[in-house]
Amino acid sequence: MQIYKRLFLVALFFLSSLPVMAWAANDDGSVKDPTKTAQEFMAKGIESARSGQIDQARTAFENATRIAPELAPMAWAGLGMALGGQGRWLEAVVEFKKVVALQPADMRAHFNLANAYLSAGERDQAIGEYRNMIELDSKLDWAHFNLASLYLQKEETSSAIEEFEKAAELNPALPASYEKLGVLYDQVGMTEKAIAAYEKAIELAPLNGTTQYNLGVVYLKNGDVFKGEAAYRKAIELMPNNAEAYNNIGTIYLSRQDPQGAIPFFLKSVELKPDLEQGLINLSVSYRDIKDFESALLYAQKAKDIGINRAQVLIESIQRKMAENQGVKDASPAQ
Repeated sequence: MQIYKRLFLVALFFLSSLPVMAWAANDDGSVKDPTKTAQEFMAKGIESARSGQIDQARTAFENATRIAPELAPMAWAGLGMALGGQGRWLEAVVEFKKVVALQPADMRAHFNLANAYLSAGERDQAIGEYRNMIELDSKLDWAHFNLASLYLQKEETSSAIEEFEKAAELNPALPASYEKLGVLYDQVGMTEKAIAAYEKAIELAPLNGTTQYNLGVVYLKNGDVFKGEAAYRKAIELMPNNAEAYNNIGTIYLSRQDPQGAIPFFLKSVELKPDLEQGLINLSVSYRDIKDFESALLYAQKAKDIGINRAQVLIESIQRKMAENQGVKDASPAQ
């Protein structure tokens, strides 16, 4: 899943001037600032967290927050990140929930909790936190994008489309939103909207070969063979190892009744991906149609050898064509 923003790294900087909670005396009788002690405990907590000593970090943070409660959000966020760094995401969730309870309007707190939920495999809870973020600020394009990505994981297509559309509306310069919308519109049969989304994505990121390829697919679905071929050729320029693009150009040649022109593209497709089912089958069909039966059988057999069920039917059709062709030759008058 593509996530627009990553986990916030909450900086554990100390406040230069904390409210005075109480005054005590040092051993020499001088006045001692308790906030300095709190900072010392925080420093110890940070050091322990960074070295993976979770229990020591927790103790130090607890001591710091007893002296200066206002440090609690920073302390529990730091502990949550340390736990996450060890893959202990369910425990991290507990700490990030404390931060959210203390700072319910802090976007970073909700974001860290959402990502902890996601890392712990609690996707529905992560969705809930993104909803909370959007309630706090409905204009966060990245929150809508990430929420859409989570809906996409759940195969909730209509909700994903709604959120990607919102992300695109809020940030029209983000190509990823249009790329995702192109895929989803295509899936639900909204071909014209898929084309428009892919074209916008390419306008913003013209060097994205995958988007060019996907645009070729929807052009062909929409019956625009000329634009489809152009998009596939552009995809090949950007991604020379895209076997599927070569295969699809070959199928365009076949649709024009030009198997000879199709063959170089199918050959390239199976060179790049020897087990590409469509490439092997199409190559065999093309050779059959130009009556190169030996080559046709060769690639049909390769398809059969890798377990392509329809290869046997193709082999039989080639053998019939061979017999028919031989019959025609036998019936021809001798010169």
